[in-house]
Amino acid sequence: MPICTTCTTTLPFLYTIYESEHNLRLEQCRKCAQLQRDQPLENKSQSCFADPYVEHDSLMLLLDLMLLKRAVFRHLLYNRGTEPRRSIAGVLVDPPPDSWNKRELTRWFTILRFGGPLVCIDAFIRWSYLNPHQPSDISPWTPQTINTLFRTLVGVSIGNPSIREFSNTANISLETIAFHGAVIVGCFLVLGLADKLRHAPISDSDIRREFRFSLIPLTLFYSSLTKLFLLFLLTIWRPSSEPVPLPFDVQLFKDENIDREWVVRNVLGGMSAGFGLRVILDTHPLFTTTIIIAGWMAKTAVSQLYTLNGELARLALLARLTFSAISRSELSMGHHDLPQGNCDRLGNLSPTATVPQLLPGMPEATVEQAVYTSLGPHAFIYRPTDSQLSYDQEAIDGDPTVIILFGWMAAKRAHLLKYTEAYRKLYPAATIIVVRSHISFFSASWAKLAERFNPVLDVLKALGCFQGRQRILTHSFSNGLAFVLQVFTLINSTGGSFHMMAFNRLLASQPKLTGSTPVPATALIIDSSPGGFSIPHIALAMVSPIQNKIMRLFARIISIVYLFLVFLVRGVVLRQAHPFQQMLTMLRRPSLLPWLDVNGQTPRLYFYSKRDAMVPWKEVEQHINECEQDRLNVRKVRFEDSPHVAHARMYPDEYWSAVKQLWVDAQGSVKSL
Repeated sequence: MPICTTCTTTLPFLYTIYESEHNLRLEQCRKCAQLQRDQPLENKSQSCFADPYVEHDSLMLLLDLMLLKRAVFRHLLYNRGTEPRRSIAGVLVDPPPDSWNKRELTRWFTILRFGGPLVCIDAFIRWSYLNPHQPSDISPWTPQTINTLFRTLVGVSIGNPSIREFSNTANISLETIAFHGAVIVGCFLVLGLADKLRHAPISDSDIRREFRFSLIPLTLFYSSLTKLFLLFLLTIWRPSSEPVPLPFDVQLFKDENIDREWVVRNVLGGMSAGFGLRVILDTHPLFTTTIIIAGWMAKTAVSQLYTLNGELARLALLARLTFSAISRSELSMGHHDLPQGNCDRLGNLSPTATVPQLLPGMPEATVEQAVYTSLGPHAFIYRPTDSQLSYDQEAIDGDPTVIILFGWMAAKRAHLLKYTEAYRKLYPAATIIVVRSHISFFSASWAKLAERFNPVLDVLKALGCFQGRQRILTHSFSNGLAFVLQVFTLINSTGGSFHMMAFNRLLASQPKLTGSTPVPATALIIDSSPGGFSIPHIALAMVSPIQNKIMRLFARIISIVYLFLVFLVRGVVLRQAHPFQQMLTMLRRPSLLPWLDVNGQTPRLYFYSKRDAMVPWKEVEQHINECEQDRLNVRKVRFEDSPHVAHARMYPDEYWSAVKQLWVDAQGSVKSL
């Protein structure tokens, strides 16, 4: 039955037609009229029509939908297509009762008719980000762009790095199905839970009695118009390449720190969808928010599942192509005599070069004299050229040949490059691999997170790191952990130790260096770790990338509440071991990484500070004492007033002197075996 768009009272009909289709009279809602009579004269409205949108055209409906007016949602969902009362030969004839099957069939047909074009529009908007600088004199409809548009629509992974900054998803149809399916399931569960939580039997409202599950996808499509309209505007008026500086310093709202497409699609789109669900569910906003979050999680999971495989395959192929010449050659301890011809050409690839350009028969990739080569969004590598290898032969023979850095969470590339440049001066012939830590790791499982390191693993295999052919110095910054639950996920990916745990699982199948295998010199540096595993310290680490103090305080409060609930569920409900305890146990293993000495002779160096607000120095010393009890070869350097992962900046001489001495000790440990 139709309803009043103001008070949701059910009515037998909305308007009466007299003789002609253009001669009609709107029906008034008796409940609204009664309430208006009780109001003071100055508060009375001009009419109490049950549904004024009967007389409005489609343009007015579209505008009100984008403005998220509740009345237009009720008109389209409940009243659209209902039969009017007719005047036949002066006799008023009420409309026949609606057939439930007919109404449901009509509604599902509307979903297909309305949802299909919206999915195509969304696919076109995302596709437009793939060609942001298309020349105006060239047609955009080439076979390649049409194929990309089709793959974007049907949900095939593209793996193009140019869309990585635009939410890295290109599977519209699959995302839509996942989001709508999760929301429908969430509505079913929430409505059942709400009914059970009622303390006393309460009669359902009219809008609740008219609820059908077919209303959910139709509501989601209607509420997405605002999101799609704003996204379409972003494709026309893109952000300026030269942002206008603000009169005051608000780092959080800088243009380079804001992904407008993500904000509009997820934040504004989620709010619009939640508003639409409030119209049909007639329940508390907390329930609708929970449903939307569940739908968003399902959509994100599907997006990562179908796009990550394509991206990882591209990155792995790039790594294999880059280091194929190395893997075919016989690697020696001092890799300065490696054949540099083809490797240097591929090693100096521009980060914008794509895999198809490297395949036979395709145009040669763009080459620039860059020192660092990207191994995907979370890793890059430096390889020395002939000029860097023209140092004293005796000095090079004792230096590390491979240096692996595991960065802290949200570390900027410029900050990590300060460490790589220092290592380039200390050990000019070393290959340096940097693995970055990103806040997006919080949503990755162990398996998916390990897969992201496959390009780095290919490089390590090609360099012979697992066969004892390289001298490796491993440098890790800060803490980190990721442990995924089925329902509740706790992720605090704050740095290198976490990445070493992921590598440990990933490299479990690699051959370990046994006692009979000649062990080259290896060393391990752990900077500002481990420790700080209490909820306040974890929350502080999670919000550390936020520059604005007010926003950081607000985000920290939310993080503390979230972590408390997750720890409560994990420890009390699931009764699982504390994930940080697992990390501490793993760090005490002599063979933490495959290239480390299994007998614990690999020297370790711990840097920490009394002023570190994220990792208390006493917790680090407790871990060091436990390692000494396990007879590990441990060294430590404690600073007095350097902040978290800032020891090298404040005490550069002491820091790098300790690093050099560590490597000297590593060489001595090998000679003593």
